[in-house]
Amino acid sequence: GQLFIVNQGSNILLQSNNTIFKNAANNEDIAKFNADGSVDLYYNNTVRLQTSGIGVTVTGETKTTTLNVTGITTTNNLNVTGTATIASIGSTIGISSNFYFGDDNRINMGDGDDLIIYHQSSSNDSIIQENGSGNLKIAGDNLYLTNAALNKSYLVGTNGGSVQIRHNNSSKLETTVGGISVTGTTDTDNFVNAGVSTF
Repeated sequence: GQLFIVNQGSNILLQSNNTIFKNAANNEDIAKFNADGSVDLYYNNTVRLQTSGIGVTVTGETKTTTLNVTGITTTNNLNVTGTATIASIGSTIGISSNFYFGDDNRINMGDGDDLIIYHQSSSNDSIIQENGSGNLKIAGDNLYLTNAALNKSYLVGTNGGSVQIRHNNSSKLETTVGGISVTGTTDTDNFVNAGVSTF
């Protein structure tokens, strides 16, 4: 190939299809500039930043005090110390793996932190907190409140049907069209009936 070095006033122009910068011993790459291809920047002979047709690829960690992203950012591991904000309306984060939050690190939603989700280390409690002026609504056509193992239900709600309150996964009180159905024994200190009781 050919290399041209041209003095253009205050600039020096290097012209070559492919340019490689190496160390003095000629055994490690520092940077590569490929015509119609990538620019590769190295650290200790390992490529760390490489341009592509859609942006850049960083191998390793990226540390910055401020990161503004327009478009798509793909990362295997993203560690944030401080605050990560999706500023513009309509922005989207796609997750193909898991989000991990440490103890007492909160997910805050709404302009006034109206919904807060976190794990509290002092009590070992997991908390979903409605902190705004509205209501906390949990919606689903079939709603189950279960144990941690997901194999026993405390409460089951069915859209257009009954609500069951269970004991050890067995329905003990269930709403019906006419009222309620109790399975088992009803213990009460006081019973007042307005209507018909059938025993």
